[in-house]
Amino acid sequence: MIAIVFACAALVADSITVTLSTATPVGPISPYVYGINALNAVTGDPAHFSIVRIGGNRHTAYNWETNASNAGSDWYFQNDGFLEEADTPGLAMTKTLDPMFATRRGGLVQLSLQDYVSADKNGGGDVRNSPDYLNTRFHRNWRTNSPTGARPTRSDRNVFQGQFVRALHERYLPNVRQGQPLWFCLDNEPGLWAYTHAEVHPDKATYAEMLARSVPMATTVKQIAPEAKIVGPSGFGWFESYNLVNAPDANGRSFTDFYLDGFRTASQSAGTRLLDYLDYHFYSEHRDASNRRVTDGDTDAVASAARVNAPRSLWDETYVENSWITRDMLGNQPLRFIADHRDRIANHYPGTKLALTEWNFGADHHISGAIATADALGCFGRYGVELATHWELNWQDTRFSRAAFRMYRNFDGRGSTFGDVSIDASFPTGERGRLSVWASRFRADPGHYVLVLLNKTEGPLLVQVSGLTWSAAMARAFVLAGDSPEFTPVSGVSPSVTLPAMSATLIDVLG
Repeated sequence: MIAIVFACAALVADSITVTLSTATPVGPISPYVYGINALNAVTGDPAHFSIVRIGGNRHTAYNWETNASNAGSDWYFQNDGFLEEADTPGLAMTKTLDPMFATRRGGLVQLSLQDYVSADKNGGGDVRNSPDYLNTRFHRNWRTNSPTGARPTRSDRNVFQGQFVRALHERYLPNVRQGQPLWFCLDNEPGLWAYTHAEVHPDKATYAEMLARSVPMATTVKQIAPEAKIVGPSGFGWFESYNLVNAPDANGRSFTDFYLDGFRTASQSAGTRLLDYLDYHFYSEHRDASNRRVTDGDTDAVASAARVNAPRSLWDETYVENSWITRDMLGNQPLRFIADHRDRIANHYPGTKLALTEWNFGADHHISGAIATADALGCFGRYGVELATHWELNWQDTRFSRAAFRMYRNFDGRGSTFGDVSIDASFPTGERGRLSVWASRFRADPGHYVLVLLNKTEGPLLVQVSGLTWSAAMARAFVLAGDSPEFTPVSGVSPSVTLPAMSATLIDVLG
C-alpha cells in the first residue's frame, strides 16, 4: 500500500511553489488529443479515448474491397488476412469505427498513396518471390478517378481510394452531421517506404513525389467529404520532418517547410484547404545513463528516471535530451518538437493544426510509463496540439498508460475529466526535472479547476500552489503511484500537497 500524505512538510527537505495564472487562460484544449491507435482501441476501457486512428504499416497496402493487406517488413512482406479474414468491404475499418461512432466519438482513417494494394490473403511469405508479383499478387490503386458509387467492383483489379472514402462517408454521415469526426490521413511514414514497403515502393520517397501523390488524394477526399479533415504526412519522427530521411531531392531543404508550402499553394489553387493537420509521430530517441532507449521498456530506476523526463523534448525549450538527434544534428540544442513545428506552420501555412498520430515513451505497464504519458497529455493541451493518438508499444499490458488517460478522461469512475481550457502553471525551470504541473478549468464552469501534478523523483515532493485559493473541503485528489494502476482517492486536500515518490496526482477543485 502506498502511503498518500498531504500537507506534511516534515517529510520533505524543500518545496516548490507553483503559480497558476487563473486570470489569463492559455486557450482551449482540443478533445482530440486523447486518442488511440486501433490495435487495442475496442478492448479494455475504450470510453477514455475520444478518437481512434486506424493506420500504420499494415494499412499502406490495405485493399479495402477485400481487407487483404501486407505488413511489409513488419511481417515478411506477406499478403494475408491479418486485419480481417472476411471479404466484406471495409470491415477491417468499420468493426472498430462502429463502436466509436455509436458512443459519440470519431475516427481517423489512413488512405493508401501507393500504386498497388494487396490482391489476396494467401500468405506464404514474401510476395516478391512470386513471378510478376505486382500483377499477380496486387491490384492497381487509384488516388483519383473514383467511380461514383460506394460499392466496389472486385473483378476489375482496380481499387479506388475515393470510393473507399465515399463508402465510409455514407455509412457515418448521420454521425458526421452531429459533429463527430471522420477524418483521413495520407498514408504512413513515407520516409521509410523503401524499407518498410519495398514490395510496393522500393525507391526512397522524394519531396516532389510526396506532393504529387498527396495533393490529388486530398483533393479527392475534399470533393467527396468536404467537412473531413486531411492529416499528413504522418511521418515517423524528427528525421522525416527534417529531410524525409535523406530524400534524394532534399538539397538542404526542410521537408516540413516544403510540404507546407506545397499544400498552401495547392490549396490556394483549389479554393479550399487541402491540409488541415501537419502530422508527425514521436517515439522518443532519449537514452538513459546506461545507453538504453526509453521506448525499450526497461523499468529499473535508471531507465525510469530517463523516461519520466523524456516528454520534455515535446514542450520544454530548455531541455536537451540524450539522443543522436541533439548530439549529431542539433549541436546539443533542445529538440523543442512542438514549438518547432508550430513555428514552421506559422511561417509556411498558417492555420494548419498540429498532430502526433503515433507517440509513446515506453513502459505502458509501469508507473514511469504512466507519468510520461500523463506529461505528454498535459503538454498537448497546454501547447496547442490539436490531435494525438497513442500507440501502445506494450499492447499486452497497458494498465499504467491507460491509467494516465483515465486521469484526464474519467478519474473518479463517474466520467469526471480534466478541464477544456488550459491554465498556465509556472515554477522555476530548474525544477522541471522533478516536477510537471498541468492546469485547467471548464468553459461552462469557470470556477472549477483540475490540476495534474507529476512527481518524477524517487522521494516525496512538497508543492505549494499559489494563484488559486481553496479550502480543504472544496478539493479532492486521486493519486497514482507504486505497483497498482488504480487511483487512491483522497479528500480534504489543501493548496500545500506532498506528492508521493514517482507519482501522478490529480486535484479536483470544485467552484
